[in-house]
Amino acid sequence: MRPIENIYNEFYSKLTENEIYIFDYIMKNGHVVRKMSITELASILAVSKSTISRFTQKIGFSGYAEFKFYLNNEAEKQRHDSEIDPIGQLVSDTQDTFKMFSNLQITPIVESIYDADNVFLYGTGWAQKNALNDFRRIILLNNKFSIDISAPLELKIASASIKPGDVLIVASFSGNVKSIERELRVFKSKGAILIAVSEMHTSLLATLSDYAIYFKTTQFDYKDEAFASMLPIHQATNLLAIAYFEYVRKQELLKKENKELDL
Repeated sequence: MRPIENIYNEFYSKLTENEIYIFDYIMKNGHVVRKMSITELASILAVSKSTISRFTQKIGFSGYAEFKFYLNNEAEKQRHDSEIDPIGQLVSDTQDTFKMFSNLQITPIVESIYDADNVFLYGTGWAQKNALNDFRRIILLNNKFSIDISAPLELKIASASIKPGDVLIVASFSGNVKSIERELRVFKSKGAILIAVSEMHTSLLATLSDYAIYFKTTQFDYKDEAFASMLPIHQATNLLAIAYFEYVRKQELLKKENKELDL
């Protein structure tokens, strides 16, 4: 059985904005949706039952009934997996996150942060904001100041004074940033560099970003509630901060060597 994330990635580019909205809701609330009738889901999303039905057919199912059956089977598989070894899965997620980071061309990413007059940080949720706050505190040790943006309105205000070379780091689990797309495009149009920190799949954020730092996290069902560890996103932002430290160290050594040569 294919994970729902794979289905999301496969069909994302073929979906309408409304269908992405439906899929994002299901991705975030699958443990609830799998118990809903098509009428209940349509009511919550303020769409018609036929819209839900067409959506499920578009992503490869015969209709909502088969899709709901799939969600229940996937939940059962996740529950079984989590009962077997949830800690082992978390270890695997952190290992995958480290591998993805190790495969990055990290120099241009940290170089853009180093050269930027302004570094802005925006998290789409509390966990994302906390991860970026860790990053902000760590790079401050190297006298690099960054600006935390806590709400879409602040992002809009900041976008008015962006300069070329400024950096905006956006952390998001799903990468669905439709609500701030306009502001992100303004940042980009003014020459700012957009760095995404998100799970690895096709998304609007990944499409807009100049650079992407991916992490892997697995969702578990616990007592009919969805749970995912926040460790991998903190790992990703910490790895970025450490890479920045190393870049600064090398720059300082280079300056010292050049100064000695001039003497």
